[in-house]
Amino acid sequence: MELWARARTRARAAPGGLIVIAALAAAPADPAAAQFSVSAGGHALYQSQLFDGAFGYGGRAEMEVGFIRRGLTVVGIYDHLLPDCEGCSWRGIGGQVILASQSTIYVGAGASHQRFTRPADAPDPGPMASEPLEDDWVFNLVAGVRLPVLPVMVPFIELRQEIGADLNRQIFAVGLMFSPTRARAVPRGPGRG
Repeated sequence: MELWARARTRARAAPGGLIVIAALAAAPADPAAAQFSVSAGGHALYQSQLFDGAFGYGGRAEMEVGFIRRGLTVVGIYDHLLPDCEGCSWRGIGGQVILASQSTIYVGAGASHQRFTRPADAPDPGPMASEPLEDDWVFNLVAGVRLPVLPVMVPFIELRQEIGADLNRQIFAVGLMFSPTRARAVPRGPGRG
């Protein structure tokens, strides 16, 4: 009886403790669903635009938030294209939310802030930009394939189709992600605790 009285007194003194206990009770029982992992890497790009495109490079960081839903990943992306005009610059910074199935395929959606600039005296680069300065938000659908070769290196291939554009406006990306290895259960020998 005394033990019960002490527990009630502590519960009244620390209502935040009850919230923590309730949150732990509501947490997923599957340890794999509660995973949180981070990886980073780089990619090469090709932006197609009606038979005239541009190559480029970029980087990305991925954060898998399996505690919300298994396979759900938030991705931060930086793209830098190299348009075929002197002094031109094209950069994009954005993010994606992707969902991977049990296989290596993933799908999702994203948005990026793209900025294209060119000098006033530069020749028109074609479909890369219709104005000397283009500063815009672009939304896209994403589909990709990850190829888990090694636990720490994962090559990927990705297609981003811009929403609201014709079928000739997409970005193809090929890259490599690096992540720390997952801890392995090591068998303990006799006498080790």
